[in-house]
Amino acid sequence: MLNEIKFSELLEIYENKLSKTVKNKRKLYYFERNKMTNLYNIYLKMKEGNWKIEHYNIFLIYEPKCRVVMSLNITDKIINHYINYKILVPKLEKDLDFRNVATELGNKLFMA
Repeated sequence: MLNEIKFSELLEIYENKLSKTVKNKRKLYYFERNKMTNLYNIYLKMKEGNWKIEHYNIFLIYEPKCRVVMSLNITDKIINHYINYKILVPKLEKDLDFRNVATELGNKLFMA
């Protein structure tokens, strides 16, 4: 399934989802400086099947309570979104419970 990947889909995921939701604007800025090259490198990694999840960014937040947050880098988030929207959701949507709002396709959890 990953050999059918389209560069335009990665670009769409980045522009419509991640660029608007990533909270670390510094990381977004560095990714954006070479956006097309970065996306093309992700495309090649996925096409060749030789990508691995890199390290998590682990940090503490204290408000409203203390907790550990583990966040993927932008490259891994793009790959994660792609797999979710293009592979998992199409295979699972027939089994999702329509009574649960979180599983609705119009919900912002899924790409419209």
